[in-house]
Amino acid sequence: DSCQYCHLPHQKRPVHLDKRHREMVREMPLQVCAGLGLPALRQSVEKVDGSPEILAAVDAVAEACGLEVPGYASAWEQHPDRLTRHHRMLFMTFKAMSLQQLAG
Repeated sequence: DSCQYCHLPHQKRPVHLDKRHREMVREMPLQVCAGLGLPALRQSVEKVDGSPEILAAVDAVAEACGLEVPGYASAWEQHPDRLTRHHRMLFMTFKAMSLQQLAG
């Protein structure tokens, strides 16, 4: 008689990189990977802690990866035609990931 299920809504399963995405990340050049992942990281940081020091640290990583600062955060969104379908999927996955997942 005692049901073990609560029947309440639960959070969806966290977004993660699937096997194909992990393979893509391993094989792509650092600048391309950073260009896809760092904008998502910067957006997540802005949501959680938009302090200038933290954002400057993210921008410093972007600059070290060869990305143009400022402007890297929206480059892919402004020019989606530069991405293949798989890159777009990876970019959208990065955007859906939590800050903890992106930074981990």
